[in-house]
Amino acid sequence: MPVKCPHFVKVMLPSHVAGGFWLGLPSTFCHKHIGTSDQTIILEDETGDKFKTAYLGHKMGLSAGWRGFSIHHHLLEGDVLVFQKVRANEFKVNIYMIQSFNCLFRSMAVYCLILRVTFEEEDMFNYIDNYEAGAESEDDIDPEFFKGAGLSESSVTCFKEVTCIEKFKIIFNGCNILVPKLVLKKYYELCRSQNSYLHENLVESLNSQLVAGLISETVNIADAIKFCKITTEESEFSTWDKTLQACEMLGMNVGFMRSRASKLASLAAESKTYKDARLAREQEEAEFRVRLADFLKEKDKADREGSEKSVQVATSFKQVTNVPW
Repeated sequence: MPVKCPHFVKVMLPSHVAGGFWLGLPSTFCHKHIGTSDQTIILEDETGDKFKTAYLGHKMGLSAGWRGFSIHHHLLEGDVLVFQKVRANEFKVNIYMIQSFNCLFRSMAVYCLILRVTFEEEDMFNYIDNYEAGAESEDDIDPEFFKGAGLSESSVTCFKEVTCIEKFKIIFNGCNILVPKLVLKKYYELCRSQNSYLHENLVESLNSQLVAGLISETVNIADAIKFCKITTEESEFSTWDKTLQACEMLGMNVGFMRSRASKLASLAAESKTYKDARLAREQEEAEFRVRLADFLKEKDKADREGSEKSVQVATSFKQVTNVPW
């Protein structure tokens, strides 16, 4: 996010994306950065498209125009939007389609977005609204609530001293995180590839269940990336990247996996381009063969008709020459 840019987070509720399409904004933010007078507010999405919305000062929310923005971006309940005030009456809106994650990662993604907005710039006036997906309350959440969260300081053995899987344990906040043996083995291999614990910088306030889920999902995606094919759909790579991004925002060291997936996605897209080009050429060749067959058919017909006409003309010519003077 840009430095010194006031911003707040909104988790989409049913009333935001259906029915009346009303988007209430954090009252504290409105008083400090928008005001209480009616005005037009422009929302700019990640692609640069801009949408005019009507801000109702006495209600502190967006009315006319918000419906169009919501429908255009296919917003659903649970999606997370980060609003950044970039200019007077203009906001940059980053959209996180949280519904593409499973339930576990939906809660974690919302949580990490809140942490990022709260702690990224401590000297800023930051706001979080509707922290729990599905909560119907429009009350602002006090950022002080999150000040106890931070990064964990691992007290376990340095990974470089772990020489075999028998000595490998997943320790978080002094607790041994239990995962299936196969997951443990695969996670050990991932950690060994980076010569470090991938979870050593996780947000300290996560509970053991979420940490175990993070590690299991990381292993699952690593397997999916390892065994993907050049025909794997772009949507699959996108889903993996979004989930890994959520893990990364919570402190998991999975950047190397995102890089690998990104490279594979690029190669798959390039292959698809060549494949599409080949299919296009084959289609053109098939159409050419059809046109050629039609041409030869017409040519044969024209040749026959020409031959018949030639005979008729020759006969007429002979008849004319035989006419008496």
